[in-house]
Amino acid sequence: MRVLLASLCLVILAGVNSAPAADARVHVFAIGFTGITDDGATLVFTTSAAAKATVTVRAGTELVQSIEEPASSQIHRVALTGLKPNTPYEVAIRGQAADGTAFTADTTLRVGLRPHPVEPFDHRTYLGVTHADDVELLGDLGVGMVRVETSWDKVQPRQDGFDEARLAKYADFVSQLHDKGIEPLVLLGYGNPWAKTFTDKLMTWRLPAFGPPDRIEDWQAYVEKIMRTLKGTARFYETWNEPDAGYLASGAAVEAAATTKDTVVHADIFRNNNQYWLGDRYVPLAMAVRQTADAVDPSIHVLGPSWNHDYHATRGEICFSRGLDRYIQSYSFHNYVSAPHSFEAWETATDRLYMTTASRLMEKYQVNMPIAVTEWGTQSFDNPKPQDGFASRLDAQKFLVKSVFYYLNLDRVSMLMLHQMGYNDPWSLLHKDAAGVVVKQPAYFTYRWLCHSFNRKLYRPLSVETDSPDDAKTMRAFAISLPEEPAVYVALWQNRGSDGKQFRSAAAKDLTVRIDGLQAGTWVTAQLDLQGQPISTGTLNVTTTASWKLTVQEASGAEESTPLIWRLTPSAVEPKK
Repeated sequence: MRVLLASLCLVILAGVNSAPAADARVHVFAIGFTGITDDGATLVFTTSAAAKATVTVRAGTELVQSIEEPASSQIHRVALTGLKPNTPYEVAIRGQAADGTAFTADTTLRVGLRPHPVEPFDHRTYLGVTHADDVELLGDLGVGMVRVETSWDKVQPRQDGFDEARLAKYADFVSQLHDKGIEPLVLLGYGNPWAKTFTDKLMTWRLPAFGPPDRIEDWQAYVEKIMRTLKGTARFYETWNEPDAGYLASGAAVEAAATTKDTVVHADIFRNNNQYWLGDRYVPLAMAVRQTADAVDPSIHVLGPSWNHDYHATRGEICFSRGLDRYIQSYSFHNYVSAPHSFEAWETATDRLYMTTASRLMEKYQVNMPIAVTEWGTQSFDNPKPQDGFASRLDAQKFLVKSVFYYLNLDRVSMLMLHQMGYNDPWSLLHKDAAGVVVKQPAYFTYRWLCHSFNRKLYRPLSVETDSPDDAKTMRAFAISLPEEPAVYVALWQNRGSDGKQFRSAAAKDLTVRIDGLQAGTWVTAQLDLQGQPISTGTLNVTTTASWKLTVQEASGAEESTPLIWRLTPSAVEPKK
């Protein structure tokens, strides 16, 4: 069982104090620590050429240990053991390359690191968006959170100076959100061209801002500047965006062709090496964010790793084995599915992969932190074509209803950030024409209803069953209770996948639906459309279990099946319009 304390023990990640000369043949960079425990840690560092090092650890004048690496490499991991908590250690790196070129570097370490307390899931979920700039529209939409990207290369275009005007714009936007009661989720990333001179020689990057920095201290200076600038108005921070998609780690989607740059060396060592890019490079960045947050404001909530596609938790396993779970308070990832965009395919990737493997990972490492979905959504088109995934504007509305009810039913997802609010993109809720006039897509009104209904409201999933003989395969039914309203929302539909060309048909069904947990008495039922507007009303008498008969509509053609939606309120409570 993990021991939780109120603050994170300070860990100083010093850079190379006695750096080699600018024209030296061996450079030491990316110095950090992973897997810190009460009595040990793993020192990680990279050299610009294959080399062999000896690492010595001292406590004052006392030599604690001296470790000689068994072989030469560019990637170095040295296990330090037998250390004492809260004791400052000086760590010296001394070595030479095959040609005899010597190198030195020094850093410091203090073990006994305690995990920052995890905030338990409070049965309230933020519904939010990414890529938003209009605070008034955000207020109309009813979101509780907005993901705000801060780009390191733009915030600090030079090592010796920050762009104060840009920082002021961030601060003004975040302050406006705060005044509207909307929480900013601040994204920290990406890299910075001047900060990754040696890292840039390990692989080719399509954009100069991709790739981690050579020195943790440079990253920390940027993080601290952002946190102090936004102190009092932002407390949620996410470390990097999709580090597994090539923005930090090796990945074909963001790499440039090798012929465009002549600085790449030893690509075979680093390409697709997640142990290196995620374990050695990403985890120390996340630890630095937590450390900086504790120095600025210990109440800051840190999220990560913002995975792009870690469906089997193999990347999560790498990071948790290096101690990432000690530095984050929510486990974040992005949740999409390739075309064709059916809810059935999305649910398969989500429920049977992402959620299942994330649960196993947390169980293995004895953590129970909330899950934050910091990007999710679907593309849609006015005239969808097969290569576009068949997603019409109507399909997008149906998808939003289904996926939100699914997420809430999990009762562990603390944040849902829909990608994206604007503009002029197949994922967008808003379109802006050449004259600057903003047009709201149909999905805007669906998400508006969902946000106003569920954002940050206390809720509990209720058990729902139907008498469909193939219930487990095709029928989906969810009931979400809002005890503070009081109200219960119910959504029911037939799942239909596609064969890559069109959706499979589903015949109409007469069903009996049973909901456990409703208070006995008479309930007013209002059937709703995809924008939350009443279609029809009725009553339901509940004794021990709510039970009523419904007809699920026939579904055919190239579109998602339509969810049936109800809002149930006790008869003494006036249903909301």
